[in-house]
Amino acid sequence: MSSSTALPDFDSLSNLFIQIGALGSPSELHGTLCGFLTAGRRWSTDDWLKQSAQLLDIDVPESAQAKTALAQLYDVTLRQLEEGVFEFTLIVPDDDYAVAQRSQALGSWCYGFLHGYGMGGGQVDENLDEDARESIQDLSRFTQLSDMALEEQESDEADLMELLEYVRVVAIMLFTACNQQEQPVNPNRTLH
Repeated sequence: MSSSTALPDFDSLSNLFIQIGALGSPSELHGTLCGFLTAGRRWSTDDWLKQSAQLLDIDVPESAQAKTALAQLYDVTLRQLEEGVFEFTLIVPDDDYAVAQRSQALGSWCYGFLHGYGMGGGQVDENLDEDARESIQDLSRFTQLSDMALEEQESDEADLMELLEYVRVVAIMLFTACNQQEQPVNPNRTLH
C-alpha cells in the first residue's frame, strides 16, 4: 500500500465521499477498518478498495485521488494502531462541529468498529480478558450516541471529549489484546 504518514481527516474524506457518490460516513468507515484490523485480519490494497466500495455502496473508485485517499486511510490507520495510544486518532469531526454532530459521528465510529470486528471474525469470548469484553460492551452502548440529542453545553462538550478519549484508548487496548504475536519457543533455552 502507500507510504503517506498523514491520516485523512473527516472533512477531506467527507468531500471525497461526495465526489465519488458514496453513501456513508467517514467515521463509520474508519471504525469498520479499525474493527477489522483489531480482529487480526488484513486486506491487500485491491481487497481494501473493493471492501470500502462495498461499504460505501459505490463501484470501486477509478480516480487516482480516491484510490490514494483510501489506501492512505488503510496504511496510516494500521500503522497508528500498531504504534499505540499516542499515535492513534479517530476520524470524527473536529471541534468546529456541533456537539450533537460529533456525538453522532462517534456513535457511527463505534458501530463501524463492531461491524468490522465481526467481519474480521473477532469474538467476544473467554479468549478476551474481562476488561476487553466490557470495553466491547461499552462500544456497543456508544452506538446509541447517534440517537441522543446533545446541546451545546460545557458539560456535554466535556463528556464528549472524555468519551472520545475512552474510545481511542479502548481501540488500542483491543487491538493489542487481539494482535499479540506468539513468541516462538526456543528449545535450546534453559530455565534456572
